[in-house]
Order: sequence, then C-alpha cells, then structure tokens
Amino acid sequence: MKVTIDWLREYAPVPESWNSAIICEKLTMSGSEVEHIEVGAETTLTIEVTSNRTDCLSVLGLARELSVLAGISLKEPAKKEISFSNTVSPVLVKREDEAFCPYYTAHTIVGVKNCESPDWLKRRLIALGLRPLNAIVDISNYVLFEYGQPMHTFDREKIAGEHIIVRKAIDGEKLLTLDGKERSLSKEDYIIADEQAPLALAGVMGGETSAVDEKSRTILLESAWFHPQRVKEASLRHGLNSDSSFRFERGVNPENVLTAARRCVDLIIEICGGSCEENIVIDGKKEAHYAKILFRLSRLNRTMGITYNKEQVMQILSLLGFKQKVEDEDTLLCIAPSFRPDCEREADIIEEIARVVGFEAIPEACNLPLVPVTTKRGRRIKNDIHSLLRSQGYYETITDSFVPENKLFSQTPWETYGSFVAGHPVRKGEAQLRSTLLLSLLKVYQSNAQNSQGQFQGRFFEDAHIYLMNQKKEPAEEQMISFIDEGYETLRNCIELLTEKLNTSSLVFEAFSSPLFAQNGGACLKAEGKLLLVFGVFNQETLHQLGIKKKTLAGCELRLKVLEELYHDTPRFQGFSRYPGTLKDLSLLVDEKTLWKDVEAVVKEVGGDTLAEIRFLDEFRGKSIPTGKKSLNFSLVFQSHTETLQWEEVQKQFQTIIDEVCKQAGAELRTVEKKR
Repeated sequence: MKVTIDWLREYAPVPESWNSAIICEKLTMSGSEVEHIEVGAETTLTIEVTSNRTDCLSVLGLARELSVLAGISLKEPAKKEISFSNTVSPVLVKREDEAFCPYYTAHTIVGVKNCESPDWLKRRLIALGLRPLNAIVDISNYVLFEYGQPMHTFDREKIAGEHIIVRKAIDGEKLLTLDGKERSLSKEDYIIADEQAPLALAGVMGGETSAVDEKSRTILLESAWFHPQRVKEASLRHGLNSDSSFRFERGVNPENVLTAARRCVDLIIEICGGSCEENIVIDGKKEAHYAKILFRLSRLNRTMGITYNKEQVMQILSLLGFKQKVEDEDTLLCIAPSFRPDCEREADIIEEIARVVGFEAIPEACNLPLVPVTTKRGRRIKNDIHSLLRSQGYYETITDSFVPENKLFSQTPWETYGSFVAGHPVRKGEAQLRSTLLLSLLKVYQSNAQNSQGQFQGRFFEDAHIYLMNQKKEPAEEQMISFIDEGYETLRNCIELLTEKLNTSSLVFEAFSSPLFAQNGGACLKAEGKLLLVFGVFNQETLHQLGIKKKTLAGCELRLKVLEELYHDTPRFQGFSRYPGTLKDLSLLVDEKTLWKDVEAVVKEVGGDTLAEIRFLDEFRGKSIPTGKKSLNFSLVFQSHTETLQWEEVQKQFQTIIDEVCKQAGAELRTVEKKR
C-alpha cells in the first residue's frame, strides 16, 4: 500500500515535530511496516499490509493508525452540501444472486463536464503509481485509495435501458475490459450488465463500452459489496488483478459503501460541476459484522507482565474505533468496528493495546523460566522412521501436492473413486491432487539422474499427505511415508527393519497388484488384519513414461496412521550372541503360484531355536527355469546364544528345513551353498 506523508497528515494531524523518519518508525513498530520511502514532489511511503488488516488498504485506515499512536482523533473528510436534481429517470437495480451482492448502491450525476484533474489530484495519483486519465475516473481512483472502497463510474448514456443487472454471465458472452482485452466469459463469472450486454466484470474491472470519457455528461456511480471469494476466483480465472479486486478479495467494510460514494459525488460535483439525482439507488442491506468481546484488564496485565492504566486503555480502544461498556471494575464489553473483522476475541484486544502502547514498554525478565516439553508420540514415531531411513542412505525430499492431470498420475496403489482437480492451479498443467507419493519420488529420481555427474545413489523418501476420494465423492486425506530404491533387496531389508519396531507378531505378507508395479512384482504387508504398506518393483511402462532409463526401481508406501497404532516406541534392548553364526544360501524351484510368505512360514515352523534370521534375496525367472516355475533364492542364518554350533547339527537342521519345504510347498532343490 502506497501513501504520501502529506495525505496522512491531512487526516492524522500529528505534531509538526513528527518528521518522516518518526512517522515511519511509529508505523513500523506498531505493525504497519514501512518498506520503502520515495522522496519526490510527494514523499511516498510503501507499507506492507498484513492480510488480516484490510482496513489499512486505505489512507484513512493508515491515518487512523497514526492518529492512535499520537493519541489524537482521526480527522475524516468533511461532508459538503450537494445540490440534488430530478431530471432523469432513476436506474432500476436487479440483483440475481444476493449472496454474491447483498448490497448495491448507485448515484446518478447529471450535467458534469469531464475535464482534466487538478494538479493536487494528479500529483497524489502519480505518487501512488497511477496514470491520471480524466477528472471523473481519477476521482473514483482517488476515493478508492482514500477509503479502501472500490467504485466504478459508467457513462449513463451508454447504458441500454433502465436496468442495471448483477448476474452470472452466459457461457461465451464477450466483454472488452478497460485494459483493451476481449474476454470470453463463463457461467462462473459475475457481471454488471444492462438490458443487452455485459458492462463490467463485477468487482474486478469495467468494460470499454460503458467507459467514461471527455464527452460524458451523465454519470452513474456504482458502489457495492461483492463476495470476496467469488471476486478472487474471477480474478484468477481471467488472470486479471486490479486495485479493486485486491480489496474486494480481502473484504471491504460494508459501512463504507455509501460513505465513500458520497465522498466521490462531492468531489465530482466540486471539480466537474453538475448535480446529483435525488433518487439514489440503495438495493439490499449492509451485512456488517460487529464482534462483541469481553475484555479483562487483569488478563491484559497478566499476559503482558506490566500494569496498564484503565483510562489509557479505554482511550486507546476509543481511538481505534471500539465502543465500550463497563461491565465491572475489571471487565469491559468491547464492540469491534465493522472495519476490524480481524478482532474477534480477548487476545486480539490485548494485542491492540500492547502494540499501541509499544512492545518496548514491556520489561525484560531477568530470569527465563523453563518448562519441560515432551514430544508427542506421533512426532516421535515419525522422527524414528525418518532416522531409520536416513541411516539406510535415503534422502528426504519435499514435493508439490499437485501433479499433472493425466492417466499416469491418476494411478495409485490405494482404493479411490476419483481424483480431485483444482479449478485454478498455481502451476499450469499441474491441477490434480496426488493420490500417491511414489510417482512424485520417481520424478525426483528422474530429475537427479538427468542432472547428476555420473552415477548416484537413487534412494529417496517423503513424508506427506495424499488425497483419495471415497464412494461419496468426499475427500479422504491420509499421511503416508514413501521411499524408493534402485535395489529391491535393500528396500525389502528396510521394510524388515521397520517391522521390527512393531508391537505385534500378526504380520502377513501377501501378493498385491497395482498398475504401478510389474506383473507379480507387488506385495503388501498386513498387520493385525489392517493394510499397513504396499511395495514392489515398478513396471517398465511407468518408468518409460517418466523418462527413467533405469531398468529396476522399487518403491514402498506405508500408512502412518496404521503404523502409529502398532508402533513400539519404547526402546527395547535385544541381546546379541557372542558366538559366530553360519550362513546358508538356498535356491528352490517352486510353482509360479507359490508365494514367498508360504515358504517362509514353513521355514519358521521347522527352523528351531537356532534359526536366527531368514533373508529373502530374489525371485528368478529365465531360460533355465521351466515354464510355470520360478526360483526363490534366500539365505538362512543359524546362531546360538550359548555355544558355537557344530557343522553337523547345523547341517541336520538345514536338511530338515529343505525336506519340509519340498514336502509342504512342493519345492525342488536347485543349489545349496554354505559359508562360515
């Protein structure tokens, strides 16, 4: 927001000793940060206005801030006597959507002579970065910045008929806006129209066909309240930002609709002559919000650590525009003004008092009290998983929730009944909310592989939300942790490390099919009957579409909610053996339909107490493997906590495992290899 020092002083008559430097310091320290000072014909300040302070998007709002800091009352523009006439038929207003436009006013000014703006007006507009056009347009822009209320002026003689209609556009309607571009409207757009055609894109920009020029003699001045969200959507849809839309999007003060219009009429008649028609159109009602807040002086003193004077507090609130009623010695009932919708609770009042008095008035505590804070269980679990993944060589990534809207990125290993698509995406071509993190991680892999100097370790993980759609077409958002790896074995080992942290023995690996994974290349893990995670080798088509040349990439995606239910986050110590172990590699030929989990179950059943570990290596299919068969390759570790195992007893136990697996799973022995 830009404003000149002289313009501020006009409404906030601060002491002459307050030069530009003092004014800037006062505003900045109270929350209205002065970012830039430009010295010229007018000393202009550029002030950062936070999104909750829509009142400060006006000169009067900033002047009110300055006057409160100086302890003086705001000096508002004087209302002048204006002459009324009754020479033209009044305009009739029709609002087809009262939710979008609950309040609409229109003044008709006749007999004007649209001339060049006076020097003082042009000077101030130029200081704000605007280009003066003609007196009537310049005045409406001037009052917009003065009050923060957008208005629009129409040439009454260019309006067809007696009606102004606030309505939705018809698909395909055209509007030539004031920036010289013809815009194709849709049924989502709200417009101001006459009986024949659109005149303006409501709340955003007017049209050329009804624009005021030097020949205009009868002016229709529009001042209204439009729905912030609908105005923002139209602005985004058409890529059209204006000073008007910037304010409507954030919400303007309904009480200023008529006040600002009256100020605009005063200036038009003063500069351009003419008279205002007495039949002023006021259609609808103001929907101003006045929050009622119980405020305790004791709470203020306790929060800020100092004692505030009650009379001083009441004066500050009065200057800020709050009405007050004394409830008791300690409590005030404060009614927030309509231009302060951000003030809704007692904490907001406390902040207002503190910033006006000055945060520098709060004494520094000599001692700093320390309160122990424990990390919440969910956060501890996430930290543990992150640490585990990092220890295995995975790099954490952060990717966008929006992905390309195409068939590939609509694929997901999870059950969903559709995808959510943003109507106005931030990045063109990426409008769809992702339903899996795996594809985002593959994009990260592709980007790193393309830009790397030589080889790199392609291990990445991400902790983020995905967005699914249930049967009722409602959103089902869920937190996931996903990771991808160049090697299936290392990914599987990482999954096994995760399962060791679960407080359950009811873990079942099952085959799992997904369009993301290769045929027979996917699996899932269920814990106590709940689907915990899915993992597998990505199919070549998926990798090809993403431009990945690597032949084998594997990925896993786990549900954090289910993980938290079963996670054992209390550290547990498991003693290790002081005696050496024996590693045996085993390769079995089994039917294509035989699952690893079934083979593993048999091994665990007959393995005995000295079977310390089962390591799955891979599945193999090739020329040496008969059709309908596959080779399961895995290792067994035998180890005792009390003695060094003899080769004979290991061999006997190992042979028992082979015999039982061949018997129960219909397997055939391919090769046996031992290592000490």
